[in-house]
Amino acid sequence: MSDLGDYQQLRQSHPGWCTIESEPAIFNQILRDAGAPNTRVIELYSLDESILDESDPIIGLIFLCRWRQDTKEETETNCPDGVWFANQISENSCGSLAMINILFNAESVVLGEELTQLKSFTAGLTPPLRGLCLQNSEFLRKIHNSFARRSEILQNNLDVIDACKNTKELANENSPNSESAYHFIAYVPSGGSVWELDGLKRQPVRLGESDGTCRWLLTAMPRVQLQISKYSDGELMFTLLALTQTTSVSPEHPAPDADDARAMQVKYSGKDTSFPYATRVRHPYVAFMRHYIKVLAGKGIQVGHS
Repeated sequence: MSDLGDYQQLRQSHPGWCTIESEPAIFNQILRDAGAPNTRVIELYSLDESILDESDPIIGLIFLCRWRQDTKEETETNCPDGVWFANQISENSCGSLAMINILFNAESVVLGEELTQLKSFTAGLTPPLRGLCLQNSEFLRKIHNSFARRSEILQNNLDVIDACKNTKELANENSPNSESAYHFIAYVPSGGSVWELDGLKRQPVRLGESDGTCRWLLTAMPRVQLQISKYSDGELMFTLLALTQTTSVSPEHPAPDADDARAMQVKYSGKDTSFPYATRVRHPYVAFMRHYIKVLAGKGIQVGHS
């Protein structure tokens, strides 16, 4: 098998969840491939009321920060009815998990067949079991890992080996293994309330009431500011993303109803040019150049010589 084929096979067959870049273009392609084509991730640059002016409705926020151990538990005793929440079981899945936690609480979002079945199957489960279902979802894992670089896949293999040698870490495998690890926390309106959905906490955290309009963001923003205040003044490694529900997939085609979700996904999948960066990340440039040099060498052409 060629280097190109080896690399693609490595991505498809890897059993774990790999670290991927926290880039909106990549998250948007994951959403498209997973079956949520009328959603889009954008980056926010302020924590004031200006975010209420976004042209597309914001259905959830994702706060990316350096992970730190919380000493105070303020979660619900049980996951409330009407709130879909999954715990994080796999260490490197937190970005994809945050998006799923938002999507499955947004009733107005059109989901493809795979996501619809997953949401229905996990509806009556507890957060840990939902997290286990997500971890074992080959469909989601392959989409997630399609953006992993070879070095990240190999590093993930080494991390698994190290974890197996360390019984303490193995017993707490859902916790980041270093202070430099990054974590994603989701914020969503659901069931008349605003929730913080942190996959590393046992249950959701209720932040306040939601009136069913975009003003739920005004309840979530102080919580994000509180999270930021827990770090030192010199800490700058924060990112705030918004998951929006787009009003149309293209200027010519409005967002469909549920019956047309799968058809739309097939029609636009692979033809979208909105996220060229994500396409470049997926391309195995190193494997391609290695294969290309081998082809040239086989023809007697020396690379670097005229």
